[in-house]
Amino acid sequence: MRTRTVWCAIALVLALLLAACGGPSATEAPSTPTAKPQPTASSTGEPSPTPTPEPTATPTPTPQPTATLAPTATPRATSTPKPASSGGGGGGGGSQPVMTPEMQALVDQLAHGDEATRRAAAQQLAAMGPQAAAALPALIQALGDQSVDVRTVVAEAIKGLGPQAIGAVPALIQALGGSSGEAGTAIAAALQSITGQNFGLDAAAWQQWWQQQQATIAADRQQSGSGSPLDFPTPTGLDGWEAVDGGYRVTIIVRISGGVAPFSVRHDLDTFVTTQRNFPLVFTASGCTINHTIAVDSSDGQTVSHSYYITAPWCD
Repeated sequence: MRTRTVWCAIALVLALLLAACGGPSATEAPSTPTAKPQPTASSTGEPSPTPTPEPTATPTPTPQPTATLAPTATPRATSTPKPASSGGGGGGGGSQPVMTPEMQALVDQLAHGDEATRRAAAQQLAAMGPQAAAALPALIQALGDQSVDVRTVVAEAIKGLGPQAIGAVPALIQALGGSSGEAGTAIAAALQSITGQNFGLDAAAWQQWWQQQQATIAADRQQSGSGSPLDFPTPTGLDGWEAVDGGYRVTIIVRISGGVAPFSVRHDLDTFVTTQRNFPLVFTASGCTINHTIAVDSSDGQTVSHSYYITAPWCD
């Protein structure tokens, strides 16, 4: 009986030792996973609470690099273009008229065509206005055309060139002496447009005036020197003014240097032809500012222009 009790004690010790070794030996096949243990009751009989899982932080997306915009160019202020003047600030040679193929064809027709062709060619040249300046020598020659109709249209074409046609004055005066009626009226109108004078159909008066101008021009050329740069100072004030109906009559003296007389002085819509180098420009103004452009053409082909801005003295 005692021996049996000893063996039972030994068996119990071996069982406890096996339990303490933590499961089957390495030679045993892996066991099938057991089910997740259920919560056990606490000493109070209440089931143990299931631990609340910690919230998993949502991963913050890595920002993608954005394209770098190219810098926008800062717009530069643009300057207001000044009126063009020939030869820079001190004047200079004006641009020479250009004979285009179309114009050359009309010149040939004016010289060699029949009467109807010559008249039509003169009409087309007249329609070109100042752009037909290169055809002026041919038009001057055509003032001696035997056809009154052709001479009339030719005079109208020369009139359309304005003061640029100063070289046609002697031929126009000669043609006026042998013309009357419509042709004479057209020639006189051309002379008035070019020179700014008005002696009507009196060819002798025109001739006397022209001779006086030639003497003045010769003296001017001797004094100033032919071909020197054309220019005039930009006006900075008025040379005179007086109140009149509708505004003020003002005077600005255009002091011309260089170039060759006679001169064509252009101011807004007005054009004056003069041999004076200190030309009084008279016009009516109103308001508190006077802002215009003066352009001067010389008979040697030079052109210069200046814009001016003057505060009216009557507003001080």
